[in-house]
Amino acid sequence: MFILLTCLWCTSASAQDNSNSVLSLAKIEESFDESRPVSGSPLVGIRLGAAKSAPFDLRRISVLDPRSSDGIICVRSISRDGRYSANIAYTIGLGQRSGGPLPLNPLTKRYDDVLTSYPEEQIAIRAFLAVDQTCSPAGALNLPILTGAEQGSDKLVVDVNGKSQAARTELFELSDSGDEAKALASAVCDRAGSGALISFDLVCTLRLPKMANQRVRLELDLDDGFDVTSYTFDLLLAAGDG
Repeated sequence: MFILLTCLWCTSASAQDNSNSVLSLAKIEESFDESRPVSGSPLVGIRLGAAKSAPFDLRRISVLDPRSSDGIICVRSISRDGRYSANIAYTIGLGQRSGGPLPLNPLTKRYDDVLTSYPEEQIAIRAFLAVDQTCSPAGALNLPILTGAEQGSDKLVVDVNGKSQAARTELFELSDSGDEAKALASAVCDRAGSGALISFDLVCTLRLPKMANQRVRLELDLDDGFDVTSYTFDLLLAAGDG
């Protein structure tokens, strides 16, 4: 006796056949990064000045002014335990600007009390000048955040999702052609405290030399004990006190 079995979830070996589907596709967004052996960016947050153990203060968060007359500043914020996360886009307006930092306001619409319950060091924020409407960080100019009077700080702090790997960072000055010209600072990354290290597990602190406001390049090397994977990120830095 032969029993005919029908597989409700099977598709053909060549492609999915949706000719008899009741549903019509409205939108699909997909991506695949062929340049990396693992998914996602290890850069989670970047700021000028060391974070404090004091409660996170929503009113003090700002970003370096990219001096762009238009465009979008995209902001990704996440708590170290991974429970809070947000993706925000700010349109750069035509209003008068003082040349100082630009306040990130509002930073949340629903979770003021939640955010202020975290120590400042447990919230990572990555801000960047978007290259298109998708707010993709790929190829974007990263804008370090400030949490008060840290403009001119000589410390650059980078929050990294190292996935339990060892990591080190190096900062390079760029030539007029955009190539790495001179090493400015380097640091070995340390464990990002204790507790639940879900969204980032490493903190890298670089001591900045005195320099003019400029675009620089950050190189991040992750070492799993067998191989080293390198990532590069361009960012805008304010002058350090040296």
